[in-house]
Amino acid sequence: MKNNAGAIKREKLAKAGRITKKTFIYAFLVLWALIVLFPFYWMLLTSVKSYGAYNSEYIPKFFTLSPTFENYRHLRLCRSPNIF
Repeated sequence: MKNNAGAIKREKLAKAGRITKKTFIYAFLVLWALIVLFPFYWMLLTSVKSYGAYNSEYIPKFFTLSPTFENYRHLRLCRSPNIF
């Protein structure tokens, strides 16, 4: 009976160890995904801010309340036809 209880206890500890290991792995993967994807988010965010909005910020904001597509319109109108 004692051996059976010890085996059950070892099995529970092993299961808890696997769960802990998976938790750390997924936490690391989420953190890594945020680090990798942040520059793309920042580029998109900056592209929808007006020139005055992103040029006058002393502390950058991670969101904008007044997005504008003026930069895209300017890009479309000022693009040289010989580029592509």
